Amino acid sequence: MAGKKITALEIAKKYHLTSQKELRDYIDRQMEAGTLRPIKAHGLDGKTPPVYKDYYLQEAAVDYTSAFEEIKTVLAPEIHIDYYMKHPEVYLKERREVLQLSEYLTYQKEHLQVPVSVNERSFAIWGREKFLKSKAASLLSHSGITKEQLNVYETFEPLVYFSVSKQVPQTVIFVENLDTFYSMRSVLLMKKCTIFGTDVGSLIYGGGNGIVKAMAGRSICAEPYLFQAGNCLLYFGDLDYSGINIYLSLLDSVAADGNIKIEPFVEAYSVMVEKAINGMGIQGLPDTKEGQMVSGIREKLMERKEDFLDYFPESILGTIIQILEAGKYIPQEIVNCFDF
Repeated sequence: MAGKKITALEIAKKYHLTSQKELRDYIDRQMEAGTLRPIKAHGLDGKTPPVYKDYYLQEAAVDYTSAFEEIKTVLAPEIHIDYYMKHPEVYLKERREVLQLSEYLTYQKEHLQVPVSVNERSFAIWGREKFLKSKAASLLSHSGITKEQLNVYETFEPLVYFSVSKQVPQTVIFVENLDTFYSMRSVLLMKKCTIFGTDVGSLIYGGGNGIVKAMAGRSICAEPYLFQAGNCLLYFGDLDYSGINIYLSLLDSVAADGNIKIEPFVEAYSVMVEKAINGMGIQGLPDTKEGQMVSGIREKLMERKEDFLDYFPESILGTIIQILEAGKYIPQEIVNCFDF
């Protein structure tokens, strides 16, 4: 493989070779060591003793003997060495972090019995709290260590919720907007635990798409009673494509959990629609804002009618579709504590 090109004149200048004989002797030694290779097609320089005009400067071969020995004898047995034995140059690049991981597995392995956050484990092993999340992927792949072996969990913004009861089963309502959350909470604080004819035990504030991420970490950021089997979980948000998309994404995020089934809070949506139509009519409703339009959600909604639309009686379903098709929407704030 060709290396970097260098001329005989550049060699003489770089190494302070003041005579042609010194230049020739130096070049001969380097050719014997394999670090210089003549470009014969460029010809000799015409001097005595002659040297070629140009050379390829070859990188000196790296001796990996000590690296191989370290890989085989020093690393903790949990670390797979096959990759590093085949790619010692990668090992040398990752050596510092691999040795830190090896030391942790050797002397603090018992700490892995207790799950901790990704950042906490990262700092314990490497002294850098963000390393595991941002830069360790290739190192873990090369060493055959998984995040499951490191016994870590992701942290999320905690769920914001309010409960009047921890009894199971109970009805839990996901509320998309903060104003509505506080209004419903004020009703529950007045010991009026029925909202639109439904007995409510707890409220969970959604905060838009944040609820999807928060639910992924529900086991560490919420009390277990909220998601016990037998609970009735209802979702209530803005009546627009964006709000419905949040609901569908929430369904997808908990699909693998057989204990959790979420449905739209039909009674609440029905009051929203009735109040909007009686008070403003469809054309009087606000136009859907650009930020509320979700690409492909109309098609997604129609493909998944059974997840949202099919819950509504015919008497209101047609109106909901008309509102969406007209490019209008109903904000959740149309209902307040007086309605609840």
